[in-house]
Amino acid sequence: MFGQSVPGTPVRAQDFSVLDTGDRIIETYGCVRNVEPALIIPKNLAARFSQRRYAAKTIQLNWQDGTAKVDIYRDGIFCISVDNVGSYSEKPDSNLRPGYRQCNFDTNNCTNAVVVLPDRCIKPPRPRPQ
Repeated sequence: MFGQSVPGTPVRAQDFSVLDTGDRIIETYGCVRNVEPALIIPKNLAARFSQRRYAAKTIQLNWQDGTAKVDIYRDGIFCISVDNVGSYSEKPDSNLRPGYRQCNFDTNNCTNAVVVLPDRCIKPPRPRPQ
């Protein structure tokens, strides 16, 4: 729509003005496409409960790849953005089996969700001799 002084009147060539935009650019069709950066998707996320002697229990996350900054999600809720050093740790809350995801900062490229595993395997009880 044009702002016309009288509605319904046709638009004419005289209603426009020409602007000088400088030197002409000659089209050569010699363009080179910009190479898009490789998509770095984080992978191999692992989560474990960890407790060292005389230290508080923590949850340790480890992963590979990803961008320089990553987002950590706990049980589907954004938790924190951190510099990507391949690991993150925090103190556990009341949920003993939280699920975690790690995503590239401000993108939808995420690891698969993982659930925290205990630090050591628990041996099943031995069967009693009958």
